[in-house]
Amino acid sequence: MVSFKGAHAAFIQGHLGRRTGERRNRLERGHGHGEILFAENVWWP
Repeated sequence: MVSFKGAHAAFIQGHLGRRTGERRNRLERGHGHGEILFAENVWWP
């Protein structure tokens, strides 16, 4: 089974190649604590 951290990293890397401008910059800066908690508790399950 894939861990959340691995799936999250793959998600970010996959989207970096498809985004431009501010959307790409936001992904490059990374998710903050709240965004990671949201993804782990809502998106991941």
